[in-house]
Amino acid sequence: MSELRAETRDQLEPCVGIQRSCALTGINRSSLYRQRQPKQIKPATVRAAPPNALSEEECEELIAVLNSKEFADKSPRQVWATLIDRGTYLASVSTMYPRPLRSRLMDVRWAR
Repeated sequence: MSELRAETRDQLEPCVGIQRSCALTGINRSSLYRQRQPKQIKPATVRAAPPNALSEEECEELIAVLNSKEFADKSPRQVWATLIDRGTYLASVSTMYPRPLRSRLMDVRWAR
């Protein structure tokens, strides 16, 4: 049925214009424009790692600390505060939360 509506709309367009032909056939005008000019697929861009990103070694050290018996049941904020009190800075609290670190951390914790 939609093919018949589209064909009817195409025949009406030269006589009554796009807006009226869409209204008469019940076709959404924005859908018509979208179909006429399909979305351009952009190639995926590779983003460079930020300059302050943790290195692989720093990340492993942080995961080891977060998985230690002392900190296994503490939140990243509590771990950060305890380490700062001791004069040790491994990473910011927000760095302890990103998804990649969390997923690696969970893999290690569930493997026990």
